Amino acid sequence: MKSNCPYGSQHFWKMISLARQLPDIVKQIIYKVFSNNACFEHFEHVLLTMLHDSRKRIRELALRRILGAREKKTNSAGLRFFNLNFEVADYIDLIDWSNCVVTEPPLTMHIKDHDLKEMCKEEQFPVLRNFHVTRNLLNDVLN
Repeated sequence: MKSNCPYGSQHFWKMISLARQLPDIVKQIIYKVFSNNACFEHFEHVLLTMLHDSRKRIRELALRRILGAREKKTNSAGLRFFNLNFEVADYIDLIDWSNCVVTEPPLTMHIKDHDLKEMCKEEQFPVLRNFHVTRNLLNDVLN
């Protein structure tokens, strides 16, 4: 697996899949820790991971969800916590997409629809760089 930040959701899912092999009493403790520290399973982060996925259908699914969020012009509702499904076969299903209001990841907001579509057609989505967190950006994301 790649060690870049866009792959965080895949790494998080890999930890969960490895934890499934542990005894049930240990799994209960670990799953609670995973639930409390599930920042890589925030849907905006999952969308970034999906854009960088090697499977074209996953990249296209991320593109549809991002474009849908752009059309709806949904705003972030601050911090949100999700119930994770620890028994899924893929990282994209760890959260229930039908129960969350999907907003666009801040990292893709500056990319035009056409350019985003073209990037998704490539064999490997280019790693998004030059993302600097500022106080104003954090306020926009959290408010």
